[in-house]
Amino acid sequence: ATDLNGETIWDKNLNTSLRSGANLTDGKLYIISLSNDLYVLESKTGKEIWKYPGEATITNLSGIGTPAISNDKVIMPTTTGKVNVLDAQTGILLWDEVLWQKRTYNPILDMPHITASPVIEKDIVYLAGNAGKSGAYNLKSGSPLYTLNFISCQ
Repeated sequence: ATDLNGETIWDKNLNTSLRSGANLTDGKLYIISLSNDLYVLESKTGKEIWKYPGEATITNLSGIGTPAISNDKVIMPTTTGKVNVLDAQTGILLWDEVLWQKRTYNPILDMPHITASPVIEKDIVYLAGNAGKSGAYNLKSGSPLYTLNFISCQ
């Protein structure tokens, strides 16, 4: 991490490549690795607070959306077509939703990657899958408010 002058504040080797953009919220840095692991680091020191082990995939052609944080929940898009919703303090899985549906014979359109970042408004999280399903979900319970079958990549 660097300061506004470009000077190094801390350096952390995660022994992996990163796949998502970073989200800095309440002094914590949230970032997803190539193998879909979510790392939560202290923004001032780089010390690991917790890590959620993801499911690795063999497709590594694109990035994924940036994790979203609200109401002590982390919404984590993955390359498996699944969105994980975790407790922001502990990293415990609260609920998940699969947005990938094999629909075509086109390998690009059928990639399960979730490249759109989750959007949170009040108690609703909006999720968009790259190959099949998108919708609005209750942030606390994961109950779908509505779902749509369409392809979205951003």
